[in-house]
Amino acid sequence: MTPDAGVFQHIGWHLANGGRLYVDVWEPKLPLPFETTAILSLIAGDDMYLYQYLNVGLMVLAVIGIVLLVGALTHQLTGNAFASTVAGFSMLLLPGFAIRPAYGFKAKYLLLLTGLLAIYLILNDHPFASGALAAASVGYWQLGAIFPLLVVGLAFHRSDVRTAGAVVLGGSSSPSSCSPRPSCCGTRPRRWSHRWC
Repeated sequence: MTPDAGVFQHIGWHLANGGRLYVDVWEPKLPLPFETTAILSLIAGDDMYLYQYLNVGLMVLAVIGIVLLVGALTHQLTGNAFASTVAGFSMLLLPGFAIRPAYGFKAKYLLLLTGLLAIYLILNDHPFASGALAAASVGYWQLGAIFPLLVVGLAFHRSDVRTAGAVVLGGSSSPSSCSPRPSCCGTRPRRWSHRWC
């Protein structure tokens, strides 16, 4: 486990056990990675090995999704099956890209997955879902702000103001802006309170 993964996973565990992000535990990062690991901690219960395996499994699924999305986007833009296959698998040539998931949670993988999925969805005329995923990418890491800009720009370029409005509406209803947050629930129960905050 890397130190970064340890921070995300420990704070997620803390939130799942009633802690409050930015109140009981402080880390100057956006909340969505901690909320994701809190959900995994809820699933794992008190089994720390299962918790680690769930984090690793999520990261492996994210890598697979990124490779598939890069290939699908390349195929959609070029129509060339060979180029899309090479583009997808070229992600695996990045140093550590395929190995890093074995060390635990990494927010940047989910940033890239949600951002690429947002682009894929806007290119396939699903503006609301695209906006929600673009906003979620920002919730994982602040540099994900490029994805909402890209998605709104593509909506204007491909369609009209109404489609761009659907993107913005989807973004405002994103998990990064209105999820039930273990980080802000008022009481400190043994497990996460199911109150909406």
